[in-house]
Amino acid sequence: LGAKLAVTEHVSAEVRAISTSGDANNPYWDMGSGDDGFNGSDMVLDRINLSWSCDGVYTFKVGRFGHGFATNPVYGELLWDGDVQPAGLSYKYSPECLGLDLRLAGYVVDEFQSGADANVAAAQANWKGSLAGIGLRASSGVYSWSSMNGGIGWDGDDFSAQGSDLNATYRIWDSILAVDVSEKAVVSGQYIQNTEADDGEDTAWSAGFKYGESGQDGAWNVFATLYEMEENSVFGPVAQDDTPVAGTGGGMDGMIAGVNYWPADDLNLRIWALTSEFEDSTQDRSRLRIDLNLGF
Repeated sequence: LGAKLAVTEHVSAEVRAISTSGDANNPYWDMGSGDDGFNGSDMVLDRINLSWSCDGVYTFKVGRFGHGFATNPVYGELLWDGDVQPAGLSYKYSPECLGLDLRLAGYVVDEFQSGADANVAAAQANWKGSLAGIGLRASSGVYSWSSMNGGIGWDGDDFSAQGSDLNATYRIWDSILAVDVSEKAVVSGQYIQNTEADDGEDTAWSAGFKYGESGQDGAWNVFATLYEMEENSVFGPVAQDDTPVAGTGGGMDGMIAGVNYWPADDLNLRIWALTSEFEDSTQDRSRLRIDLNLGF
């Protein structure tokens, strides 16, 4: 349940409340669990922010809000899950030329009882243009994590539930290239590297395609992505939770594929299949999901 309000010509406010399991990386329930007979769940304000924009060129945001960096157009949550709403500041500069924009952000991602809170500073540059009539989109970003406090800060565990070593250092470089081969078809690739990892388990990649249209009555599309993620390539507590094993799973690869249909402009039906595969095949997992998403 949310609301957006235009405060002045250039300032807007947003407030949103959601039901929650208490874990943004938990995809299994948000309306209650078997422990309470599915009778209810906690409600939290996951977004509360102010935004200032000038002619669409400069945008500054403060509060708690969704991560605003450009993502992979086929599957965009390997690095940062869409349910994770950090608190902090963001800035976007979009000059009206050259197809460029620059985005900066500083977030507090988790609060600890003692010591500094876990935080991340990030920057991303984006370009959109064409070559020989083919549309191109390129993004390159850096995420620098600090004040992690190792396993002491994160409930005393040395490894997150999403497979990341909480005593490792994370400075992540993320690059995305998308090619619009036609009005309806796009192919994309993404490469992620944790440049500060010491154990060599530091890279992730994905390659995918999407065909069709989105976001309007009667629109449909199909999509597929192959991916591989090493243990410390991304920071698990904020990474994707869609695959059967969330985050990096301690190192895994797999496939994400499905179909989207819009019976109305703001109503999306998604049917998709996802896999998590490991060196030990007995740990392999697969999932079939049916999602109904209402936007407003």
